[in-house]
Amino acid sequence: AIVMTVFEILSLAGLMIQTELSTMLFSILGFAGAAISIYIMYCIVMGIGDIEKTYYVAMGYEKLMLLWKIASALRIATAVLMLLPTELGVIISIGLAVVGIIVHIIFLVYIGRAKKAYENIPRNPWNNVFPTDGNM
Repeated sequence: AIVMTVFEILSLAGLMIQTELSTMLFSILGFAGAAISIYIMYCIVMGIGDIEKTYYVAMGYEKLMLLWKIASALRIATAVLMLLPTELGVIISIGLAVVGIIVHIIFLVYIGRAKKAYENIPRNPWNNVFPTDGNM
């Protein structure tokens, strides 16, 4: 969270300064932010997959992985199209960004469902922790 906060502050500063160097810096930070976001989403999905396998509970891993792939492709395509010097590239990238926002909202809905499934995993009544052998 701290790294992403610093990143957002630098991105905002890049927008305010508006020089050729700041535009290049903003582009680099945009790609870095996209890469970090994609990686964080991947780690979350893989963690949910690990919990699903360990505790034999359906948490929607397959759907989350599909949504991650779609969101990642949209994020990359948006960033690449923004580099095109034409207005068409900008218009298409804005459209892809809107679709990406919708995909992210759906992703968050599935994360909420996974959280509820996680909260409903039975715990050992003697010490209120998960069973360690995968047996319920």
